[in-house]
Amino acid sequence: MRNKEHLGEKRKKPDLPLILSVSERVLGARNKFVVPIAILISQKSTVLKLREIGDFFSLSMSGVSNACRRARAAIAGNASLANAVEGIEQEVAKTEQEGVKPTFCCKR
Repeated sequence: MRNKEHLGEKRKKPDLPLILSVSERVLGARNKFVVPIAILISQKSTVLKLREIGDFFSLSMSGVSNACRRARAAIAGNASLANAVEGIEQEVAKTEQEGVKPTFCCKR
């Protein structure tokens, strides 16, 4: 029988500051969708629970869920935002593979 904690250790820990900084750089720091998009990407590309993501962004579990819902609705209605999100996901994946840390980030 496998130890679940042991399996979790083998997974790479996500870098939430990296996801947020790339989102800020691509979308612009004043874009109202920076945090919801960063939360959505964090949820999609990591193994973190809503509570852990919420702790980083200072939100409750329902706040994280609502931010994801708002981000999905915004992406569905805006093709350029959908392309930007795709670019953010690719850049985060590339940066995590290279092991580069973000140069700027503000924890919200």
